[in-house]
Amino acid sequence: MKAVKLPDYFWYGLAILLCIPAFLIHLDLITLNEDESIRALVALEMKLSGDFFTPTLNGTLYYSKPPLYNWILNISYLIFGTKTEWAFRIPTLIFLGVYAGTIYFYSKKYYDKNFAFINAMLFVTCGRILFWDSMLGYIDMCYSWVTYMQLMVIFHCYQKGQYRKLFLLSFFLAAVGFMLKGFPTILFQGLSLAVFFGYKKDLKRLFSKDLFFGILVFVAIVGSYYLYYFNANPDNNAITGLLDQSTRRTLMHDKHDIWDFFRHLITYPFQNTYDFFPWSIMIIYLFRKDLVKILFENEFIKYCAIIFAVNILVYWASIEVYPRYILMLIPLLFSVFLYFHKNHYEQETLLYKVFIYFSIFTICVGALLSIAFPFIERLNDVPFPFVKSMVVAIPLLFLAYYFYQHKSQRLITFICALIIVRIGFNFFIIPDRYEHDVATKYKAEAIAIGEKYKDLDFRLFEGSKIDYTSSYYISSRREKITHRDYEHTETGVFYVIDKLKFDVPADFIEVEEFQVREGDRILTIIQKAE
Repeated sequence: MKAVKLPDYFWYGLAILLCIPAFLIHLDLITLNEDESIRALVALEMKLSGDFFTPTLNGTLYYSKPPLYNWILNISYLIFGTKTEWAFRIPTLIFLGVYAGTIYFYSKKYYDKNFAFINAMLFVTCGRILFWDSMLGYIDMCYSWVTYMQLMVIFHCYQKGQYRKLFLLSFFLAAVGFMLKGFPTILFQGLSLAVFFGYKKDLKRLFSKDLFFGILVFVAIVGSYYLYYFNANPDNNAITGLLDQSTRRTLMHDKHDIWDFFRHLITYPFQNTYDFFPWSIMIIYLFRKDLVKILFENEFIKYCAIIFAVNILVYWASIEVYPRYILMLIPLLFSVFLYFHKNHYEQETLLYKVFIYFSIFTICVGALLSIAFPFIERLNDVPFPFVKSMVVAIPLLFLAYYFYQHKSQRLITFICALIIVRIGFNFFIIPDRYEHDVATKYKAEAIAIGEKYKDLDFRLFEGSKIDYTSSYYISSRREKITHRDYEHTETGVFYVIDKLKFDVPADFIEVEEFQVREGDRILTIIQKAE
């Protein structure tokens, strides 16, 4: 008997509805990691100091990032009335939703609504987003959205013949990107404009007065901030600090050697295939003799392919990079994948069949894992494990059957299945991580220290290193900046000292100890003897 086919709009609505529990359940459970804590601490210190133009970490100037995302975090803190993990991470999900909407908006201009929706959801449900970046309060989701718009504006305005708008908008977005992350934005803008106008054989237009107006917009925005910053903080290293942040992951930095470079060249494509699984499997569609011919038949796909290729080379040639650094490029690649998927789908090629069986296998594995979770001893503490197991497994088994039966809806069915797998991940894996992560204990210790010394003078001893996670939780509970003190001459002050680096001065007494996640180090609180 032929299975009943549900309308497309049902699946689109279901995918959107499933995203709510998938991305919100246990969003605030896991302790902030070190990178998150840097963002959270810088934003917190801006609020505590009242100076929203001078980023600091433990009261010392912080050069690695401009301040825009810290302003966004402070708006979130204000709206939610709290500085918890929830308020810190919710902007990531907001920007993920806006980013997906932007992918849909631009894809719809060159394809139908079905293609546009699937294209947006490929990004939302790739492994890196689904099981990592959507759960963390990194700057990269916001930055990637801004940069993706910057790349889309270049193509769209050129197609419309709106050349001045192209430069004004793209340089405005580049200025916003710079205020988020610094110099990488200039590289994106410069490479993309040069290559695009180069292959269009329109370099004369690139060097027109419209380019000057665009640069003027960029300089006005970025320059205004740094003019104020240097006036308020003379003789500091803000620009060199940004440059160091941008070059430290390349061969230019002395911590990397030529063997690191060649090792990265070999492993980088495989690493990205893993990180953006399962949609990265669509790379098999590109193994064909007429690849370039088909790519160049469509202007939008041609643009996506070329801009992806030229920008990914920068990260391929860099040594210490993370998948979140290229999130602005992934929708370009997925647009190419989806374009070729349509071609293979229509011809029912062998590669299309490989993708189909791979997809069914992935859905079934998700269902089987969900069934197995309640029988794993380590997960026994999860409330109602069998109920949660069936809530995930039964829909996945149904979707595997429906996927096989309805060829035209296979991609959206697979997308819904992946979102349900994420719900199962929330049910079982995140609570397990919270329970067994040593950071949970260290967070509790830091909160206890913050509460205990809330109304006391509490500082860091000279160059003693406290990890930023503990520092954030201490400062957030004290509602005071934990300053670094190089004089340590005052009585009545409590200092945090790392005894592996410094000897406790003879005129100080040890008060208590606490542990931090970074290196599992034990830090000591000392006080000058009266």
